[in-house]
Amino acid sequence: MRTITALIGTVILLGVLFSACDSPSQKTEGYDFRQIRWGMCKANVIASEGYEPTDRADYWIWYKGITAADLSCHLGYFIVNDTLTMARYAFTGIDLQADQYVRKYLEIKSLLSSKYGSPVSDTAIWFKKEQRPVSMGEWIERAWNADSDTTFDLTQSEGSSRTEWLLPRTSISLYLRNDSTGIHFGIDYTGREFARLAQKGFQDRVLKDL
Repeated sequence: MRTITALIGTVILLGVLFSACDSPSQKTEGYDFRQIRWGMCKANVIASEGYEPTDRADYWIWYKGITAADLSCHLGYFIVNDTLTMARYAFTGIDLQADQYVRKYLEIKSLLSSKYGSPVSDTAIWFKKEQRPVSMGEWIERAWNADSDTTFDLTQSEGSSRTEWLLPRTSISLYLRNDSTGIHFGIDYTGREFARLAQKGFQDRVLKDL
């Protein structure tokens, strides 16, 4: 009897928690990303994952050491004014060699295109120091042609690639870059309705340190 009473109490508590920070945009059926919808409050985002985040702050929460696209990654949710605006898969790179990044980028690009259709933009600018830029065609050829003896070693090059898809409620950006801070590889998901709020949150974080 006590077990049943405790269970009922838990259900009621969860119901109060979810109703307390529901937003009108959450009433629509379906999810925008994983099991979340843009506009959720932080408590609901955590509840959707089913366990406590590895790290948290006012503007974000992170779940580290998960897997996406068969790669080790961290999952981040970015929150402004207790409103979910953006999510990110940040691949750690621990399971990739320097010459495997570009191929994996193109594999994920193909998977996202098969799910969401043709991208709205697709750019790549890479170069080696004191050498000519590598064109998009050459970049793909060197990275993807199985008959080629040439590989694209990311540690020997600087630049970036970005491919973007636009959905009714979500913009998706697959990115890969190498700069003075290291190699960055991941996928950003941004609620289109909350894009300006996401930008404001970024600006607030930067200004806080100035």
